[in-house]
Amino acid sequence: MSFQPLPQNPIFVVGYPRSGTTLLQALLSTQESIVSFPETHFFRFIYRTRHERKREGFIETTQLSILQDYLREMVGCEVEARHLSPLLTRSTDGYIALKDVFEQLVFQLLEERGEAERLSTARWLEKTPLHVFDLNVIASWYPEAQFIHVIRNPLFAISSRKQKLHQSQRVPWGSLAKEWNAAVANAETFAEAHPVSTLLNVHYEDLVRSTDGAIRRIGLFLNVEIDVRRLQDYRETSERLIQPWETHKADVRTQPISNTNAAYHISLLPGLVIQHHAARMRYYGYAVRYPILQAAYNGVLRAGAQMKRLRHARALMPIVGRVKAAWRRRPASSPHPPQRESSRH
Repeated sequence: MSFQPLPQNPIFVVGYPRSGTTLLQALLSTQESIVSFPETHFFRFIYRTRHERKREGFIETTQLSILQDYLREMVGCEVEARHLSPLLTRSTDGYIALKDVFEQLVFQLLEERGEAERLSTARWLEKTPLHVFDLNVIASWYPEAQFIHVIRNPLFAISSRKQKLHQSQRVPWGSLAKEWNAAVANAETFAEAHPVSTLLNVHYEDLVRSTDGAIRRIGLFLNVEIDVRRLQDYRETSERLIQPWETHKADVRTQPISNTNAAYHISLLPGLVIQHHAARMRYYGYAVRYPILQAAYNGVLRAGAQMKRLRHARALMPIVGRVKAAWRRRPASSPHPPQRESSRH
């Protein structure tokens, strides 16, 4: 089996977790011109933490066993020898390009689902929400790639993440809100540095309110033909995209499309914390709840930060005083250097 590079014009769906990325992936995958597969988390785990720093973008052939373990545990993909051998034939000085590894993974995921043959006529779509932090790397690999960034009101995206993802349940509200803010900020910075045809923002609230209209708009952005009649097959399509252990995505397979924001009750204090740290929410049209209380909460936090700086400054004052005293006690030096006596002959 020889290595077959994939088409170089992929689609990447990114966004903060629990923002509707799975629903959008399932809807787009109903179209003949788009083919997709389960999340890979490749850039989040492999590129950031596993690649050989001495040669960025490459992995040592001796680390392939680690890669296999990761793919088995995180992606549910058992890499077969026939898929590894083409990578080994392309290695140079004991290194394999991570892009080759990624494309081989994508090909295998599609082949396992009987979709690999569609690569000749369809664009492939990868969806891992937190790849929103790896846009520059992905764009350097695929200059013709297009990105769809899904945005959801942080109050409900974070509440859903807390409720549905067990690994996030012990993470502080403020930390999750900061990550939401960082995700949208990173997408903004990326969009500003690239042509308008590179990244499209899609609001979850728009997607569930007017699904046909939102998908048509995405079709124009991607320059692909959209058959809205096929959108009703999204549940069947999602079966090929969702892994058995991803129970937090069950609503895409079992529930009709609707805005689930109202299903999440957010108490006052967590709401204030989220709105304080997710400062970019207003930019995207999300209203702040209890604005007067929010202003007071923000003021208290600013005052606390100022007091902390003052205490830090006061703690440094004795040290500054000792430095000044030592400077005053230093030996006096002559304003003129001593003259060396000239020798007589």
